[in-house]
Amino acid sequence: MRNRRDGQVELIATGSADQLAQLVVQLKRGLTPWIVVDRLSVTPLPLHKFSDFQIII
Repeated sequence: MRNRRDGQVELIATGSADQLAQLVVQLKRGLTPWIVVDRLSVTPLPLHKFSDFQIII
């Protein structure tokens, strides 16, 4: 997940179709009261197994 210069947030997630569908539901619902998702775009990508992760600040 990273903040983009245009104010959007980019998230790359991997999982089963059901897991990703649940993630989309949670994102649309809002994860916390102060996080508002007003637009959501989903782009399917080939499945990729990640060996690590980075937090980009």
